[in-house]
Amino acid sequence: MDFSKYDYVSFDIFDTLIVRNVLKPEDVFLIVESKYNSLNKKKISDFKTNRLLAQRKASLNNSEIEEADISLIYKELENYYSKDVCKKLLALEKEIEINVCVRNNNIINDYYAKASSLGKKIIITSDMYLDEETITKILKKNNIKYYKLYLSSKYNKRKSSGTLFNYILKDLNISPTKIIHIGDNIISDYLRPKQKKIKAIHIKNKSNNSFYNKKIKTNEYKLLEKFISNNIDINNDYYFNMGYETFGPILYGFANYLKENIKNKDKMFFLSRDGYLISKAYRLVDKESKTNYFYASRRALIVPTLWLCDNLKEMTDKLYIRDYIKVGNLFRKLGLEKKDYQEIIKKHGYSLEQEVKYEDLFKEKFTLLFEEIKPLIHKNSKREYDLLLQYMKQEGFDSSSSIIDIGWNGNMQMAFNNVIKASKQNIKVDGYYVGVLKESKNIGKIKMNGFLFDEVKNDDIYICLKVINSIFESMFLAPHGSVKTYKKVKDKIEPVLLDYEYKEGIEKNSYEKIQEGALKFIVDFTSSDIKYILKIDERLSFYNMMKFAYHPTLKDVEKFGDFKFLEDDIIYLAKPKKITYYLRKPKTFFKDLYLSGWIIGFLKRLTKINIFYEQLYKVYIRIYLNKRQKKLGDKE
Repeated sequence: MDFSKYDYVSFDIFDTLIVRNVLKPEDVFLIVESKYNSLNKKKISDFKTNRLLAQRKASLNNSEIEEADISLIYKELENYYSKDVCKKLLALEKEIEINVCVRNNNIINDYYAKASSLGKKIIITSDMYLDEETITKILKKNNIKYYKLYLSSKYNKRKSSGTLFNYILKDLNISPTKIIHIGDNIISDYLRPKQKKIKAIHIKNKSNNSFYNKKIKTNEYKLLEKFISNNIDINNDYYFNMGYETFGPILYGFANYLKENIKNKDKMFFLSRDGYLISKAYRLVDKESKTNYFYASRRALIVPTLWLCDNLKEMTDKLYIRDYIKVGNLFRKLGLEKKDYQEIIKKHGYSLEQEVKYEDLFKEKFTLLFEEIKPLIHKNSKREYDLLLQYMKQEGFDSSSSIIDIGWNGNMQMAFNNVIKASKQNIKVDGYYVGVLKESKNIGKIKMNGFLFDEVKNDDIYICLKVINSIFESMFLAPHGSVKTYKKVKDKIEPVLLDYEYKEGIEKNSYEKIQEGALKFIVDFTSSDIKYILKIDERLSFYNMMKFAYHPTLKDVEKFGDFKFLEDDIIYLAKPKKITYYLRKPKTFFKDLYLSGWIIGFLKRLTKINIFYEQLYKVYIRIYLNKRQKKLGDKE
């Protein structure tokens, strides 16, 4: 837009320079009631209804004026609440209006910044019942500078009638050709100024969200997306914004779930490494409670319990083992170093890299090998058990406690229980997890609480997370290696950490950006008053992640496809070869697809087209899970 021929540029305020973090302006009244009731013993009800009625009556009872301002509205509201209560409600409404109003960066960047850079005199023109002091605070908070402010509540003239534009022309002593007006309302901001021969621009607001899930129609989701759109900066790094939109609501929802459900806040132990980020999120949500970061890992907790097992079946039941496992990886999981057993396995005809079927682990040949190595496993396990007990005591893990982790099977919690039982201590441990797998063999044996899903709720979230589990788990990673075991240094027990897998490469910086974005969402949301009317539960928190998982764009799969994920081996998330290669070698296609960490991302990157990925995956995963459940039953 060319502003050069105008001396003045006039802007509307609401939904132009400023946007509210609510769906409708009257939603502010819902926040007022909720916040008032949270601050006062004597509660109020029906505030939104009564506030709207008071506004209507104020206009009817003062028909001689064009705008019934907020003081007249609250005079009418005294018919519903006492003067003292109305005084508190008025102060709250003003405070909340200031809080929920944020800059509309699309308009600021496209129009306001350009007008400012050209040295144009900016005036603010609005039909609004709020008083000048409150509007001034809103503009100041959002760093919007201006030459003059014209409010209907002050001048008793409105844009919608055209009288405010008449007043502006007279007050500035200018002709209509010297001013241009910009706003979102087709009548007040476009047709009325045009009638006054004033150049006008009608703007339309657009969403800034990249992961908006159009299938979700609920008001709660629309409100969350409005908040995200209003507060996200589209110029930020892709991974930062991805974290803000998709991961932030989940992290906040889980942290708030912990705040609401854990009673003994002094005995909350956030387990490394996934608990590192969760503890940071929790401290933003609950600034009063203490958080204890407990260095642990599946290996560091399970190995100390192996001396309690008589055979390999009991030991492998504690571990996560796929259909095949390398011999070296098995004994590493059982706590041994290569030097401890490599000569023994050679003697029995095995090598470190040799893969063995799960069922073959219990046949005579491997059983003979295991029986020779078992004393080494027991000896090391008992030593680590003693160190773990000392570490637990040192960290205050000595009474009813809650452990917090990502999930999924509860094997670490079961290991805690086994250690506590063996030591004959009276410690109760409850587990709070992002999710609990419905097929976990620990269900019913220990108390596990899942936020996103568990054995009975949100099967669709559970299925969806299977799609992107590799990415999702990596989002939680702490900036340090996994805990291998513990050691005594003077009089203190310290964790022994393995090397950090992502200390270099694209993954490290990208996941750090995702975490920064997620934590920024929590900072923004917890400081916003919409938390009084919007509860981010498990389903609401996961909708954007579901959109990313099932319907990624080409940009999404390009951004994540080359990332490595480390389990027993290194796999890529979604890095297919060319279609022509797979046409020649179809078996390689199925192998690469199976080994990818993001099957839908793999297919989207390979084909570059949208097909029914979600439906195809759901059929595939049902078949896979049924087969896995059968195998688990066979293993039992």
